Amino acid sequence: MKQKHFERYHTSNKEWVVTEESWDPSQQGVREAQFTLGNGLLGSRGIYEELPQDSQPGTFLAGFFDRTGSLVAELVNMPNPFRLWFALKGEKLGIVAMDFTAHRRELDLKHGLLFRQTTYRDTRKRKFLYESVRFLSMADRNLGVMQVNLTASEGAADLVVEAALDLSVWNSGTVTEGRKKHWRIREVAHKGGTEYVRIAGLDGGYSVAFATTVMIQQGGKRRVARDSHFHIRLKKGETVSLAKVFVIHSSGDLSAARLGESARSHLKAAVRRGIPQLTRDHVRGWQKLWGPAAITVKGAPDVQKALRFNTYHLLCSAPAPGSRGSIGAKTLSGEGYRGHIFWDSDIFLLPFYTHTHPWAAAEMLLYRYDRLNAAEQIATARGYRGAMYPWESAGTGEEETPSWAKGLNGSVIPIHTHEQEHHITADIAYAVHRYYVATGDDDFMLACGFEMLFKTARFWASRVEHNPRSDSYEIKKVIGPDEFHEDVDNNAYTNMMAKWNLLVARRMALHMKSEFPREFAALCRRIDLKSGEITSWKRIAPRLAMKVRKDGVIEQFDGYFKRRRIRLSNHNEYGLPKLPKNFLWQDVGETQLVKQADVLMLLQLLSGIFGAHTKKANYQFYEPRTVHKSSLSVGTHAMIAADVGDLEAASSFFRDVLFIDLQNTMGNTAEGIHAASLGNAWQAAIAGFGGVYPSKGILQIRPRLPREWKELSFSYRWQGAELAITIEHDKVRLLARSARKRLPIRIYGHMRDIPAGKKVVFRK
Repeated sequence: MKQKHFERYHTSNKEWVVTEESWDPSQQGVREAQFTLGNGLLGSRGIYEELPQDSQPGTFLAGFFDRTGSLVAELVNMPNPFRLWFALKGEKLGIVAMDFTAHRRELDLKHGLLFRQTTYRDTRKRKFLYESVRFLSMADRNLGVMQVNLTASEGAADLVVEAALDLSVWNSGTVTEGRKKHWRIREVAHKGGTEYVRIAGLDGGYSVAFATTVMIQQGGKRRVARDSHFHIRLKKGETVSLAKVFVIHSSGDLSAARLGESARSHLKAAVRRGIPQLTRDHVRGWQKLWGPAAITVKGAPDVQKALRFNTYHLLCSAPAPGSRGSIGAKTLSGEGYRGHIFWDSDIFLLPFYTHTHPWAAAEMLLYRYDRLNAAEQIATARGYRGAMYPWESAGTGEEETPSWAKGLNGSVIPIHTHEQEHHITADIAYAVHRYYVATGDDDFMLACGFEMLFKTARFWASRVEHNPRSDSYEIKKVIGPDEFHEDVDNNAYTNMMAKWNLLVARRMALHMKSEFPREFAALCRRIDLKSGEITSWKRIAPRLAMKVRKDGVIEQFDGYFKRRRIRLSNHNEYGLPKLPKNFLWQDVGETQLVKQADVLMLLQLLSGIFGAHTKKANYQFYEPRTVHKSSLSVGTHAMIAADVGDLEAASSFFRDVLFIDLQNTMGNTAEGIHAASLGNAWQAAIAGFGGVYPSKGILQIRPRLPREWKELSFSYRWQGAELAITIEHDKVRLLARSARKRLPIRIYGHMRDIPAGKKVVFRK
């Protein structure tokens, strides 16, 4: 796959490359998701340029939603700029349309480049070597580049080329709706070798301009294609190189005319820089991202490669600086869940960015802050105070959960998560506090964070109900993380996270009053927060109901222990439990079966609060009852299993979360990469096996590596320090780059003051 300036970046290290070595139509959608290119602003599925049958092109612009023709807002599938195909006397060069003798695609995880090489054979038995490489720039996030080389290996050829934007793209249909287009064409022009298209959202919420050009190099000469449809004649053995450069600009305060001018001038400047320089800039952008994010595992090459694949997609998804955006449940790699943002972003993804790229974590939290008013409106509409965040969020912060979805048995079922899965409000508060503890970002807290903590606590204080008999507070009619059980009372996860939210908000109020008295007084006046309300949080929190058996097992919700026990004795090829034959899904709510980690999720998030006996008792009780019908589950189980010393199970769970998309273990990767699994796998490696996690404001390092791992190395941002951590089975090596002379860290259970700039070793 030699393409001149691209060749130097084409790594031969297999642990940095994901490869497709043959064409399998049944895997087309999966590969499109796996080979997604992205830069946080733009995402493009790894489609074939010629768009074979059943291809699902996806070009997504972060934060761009439209609800026209749909019951809820959907992430808009934009025109596809990577379309390009050749035809030879009526024969299309395509993976389906023409015979081929060799085929290979490679996603270079290190440099964010997608390579392809296909050798075609036409009906006259002549061979043509087709090579392509493309990227979405990590240096100039509105820019994309694709280069295609075609060689007439065994005879002259007269070719027709089609390189226009693909305007036939639709959003896929859902279980209750057909496919739909969320934009209309407002302007089309082709002048001076530049194709220009401007589209507008059907609900009037956005305009997007595309400007693209194709440069042709043949026989030592270069020219710009005057149109998007043109002819090329090749001699035997001759190669033509087509370089397609495009930019995508979106409306803000720009008028339609200025939007077009902006896109065209940007494209012109990019072309002047040249493909080699654009590529170098892009690669440097990736190098900067990989620096703090790389993880090295010695002794397990398949784990190493999978971790890099997952980290690549995390870096692809990092919100662009200044975007104040978050990450949908399927990243920008597919239309699954309509691109909506769930608790996935706050609980499962945010820790990765907080400890590698804090600026990206801040953008995600700013997304939530910008929708705080919408959360207050939701609370008011439901008769509560404070801020109640929606279960599914999109552009405006309104509730975007659809009322219907496909159930696990294939039937259409009503959805109640938006009505009852209220724990997301505490989850967002948890994310704010964890970010603050890890970064000490007072500016963010003064501008946004303190207000979010106080208003979410205000919500819980209004959401609880007082039980005079027991003088306790209850939270009734909820759904916990285990969505098999709806309309339950006193879900332990929900109650304890609400309790945590109330207590932390009070503690942060005292902290703000002490450290920032003027800002505290101003905020209290603005949101009408009085000392009596803050005091009430301390009164309510300890009385929030939670039932615990004598053996330490926490009841998941009122009456859970009385539900029917189903024994899970069979497992699938991935080691996950299979339900008994003839099991009726409509009865699942009457059983003790758990969809995903619920109580165990609580123990993992609030690890420093619960003791070893409680963790082990609940792990042994709930693990045999959990069927892991969510990608969020196995990573949490990996961390808890490692915490309680069950390393064999922890390793098995870890592999389950690590390979969800690389091996399509859940069967739905074609709909997009599972964002939460990416972050969950990182947490399982770093916090689960590395034993590196914050607890009560102190960073802990208590390793428990799998037997086959020889060494685990990674970077970790903590309270302004950049930590280089290397863990072996019997020791921890540490280097802290920090402005502080000494950084307190608890290692192997002992407090240590880590000197800045000096490598230190601690033995078990």
